[in-house]
Amino acid sequence: MLFKKKETPMQEKVKLRRNPGKYLKNKKLLSLLCIVLAAILSFVVLPRLYEKQADTTTVVTVTDTIKKGEIIKANKVIEKKVGAYGLPSNVIKSMQKVDGKVAKVDLLADDYITDAKIGDFVSDPIIENIVKQGKQLTTITLQSNAAGLASHLQKGDIVNVGTVRETDSGFQVIFEPSLKGMQIYDIENADAVSVDDVKASKADAVDAIPQTITFIATEEQSLKLMGAEYNGKLHLTLVKR
Repeated sequence: MLFKKKETPMQEKVKLRRNPGKYLKNKKLLSLLCIVLAAILSFVVLPRLYEKQADTTTVVTVTDTIKKGEIIKANKVIEKKVGAYGLPSNVIKSMQKVDGKVAKVDLLADDYITDAKIGDFVSDPIIENIVKQGKQLTTITLQSNAAGLASHLQKGDIVNVGTVRETDSGFQVIFEPSLKGMQIYDIENADAVSVDDVKASKADAVDAIPQTITFIATEEQSLKLMGAEYNGKLHLTLVKR
């Protein structure tokens, strides 16, 4: 029986070198593919990429620092043309969409304004609405339970605020026109906890006794409320709920 002599590794390498046809064909195919890919990259992908980078759009940018909670006004923003490539999808492109809105964060000069940076209010919509109306919150202390209508008042009630003053002829009650029709923002107990919340939790009735009342007031009304508290005794009368 004849046995085939096993080829050494060196002999296999020599054999490959003598017959390189199929490997050369593979290299030619790979080279051809590289040329095609390079052509696609050069004549299709890159031109479109440069085209996108060359596109411009209008965005709203900040011209002067706008603090968190500040109402955005037209004199602090401007429409500006910038490159469209890489811009956030929620960037604002019209002045009409930012005018009168409230900044949720500090905005610096040249910042782009996005939907996430502005809103109708920062944290409490009720307080923000009060501020937008040019009003403020003012708290007064009640001298007695009777002065607060024996715990019958609630948030949102409309009341008249009267001042009780002692004169030589006796006690005099004065209801100034500007302190009539005042709206209650909240009523707090001695621990500064909302009485309405205490009642809702069914806590001890003592905790529901009002100690202070916070009003929604103009600047003039705030001054008169503070003056009335320090110069006399206050008494409230319920107008409507």
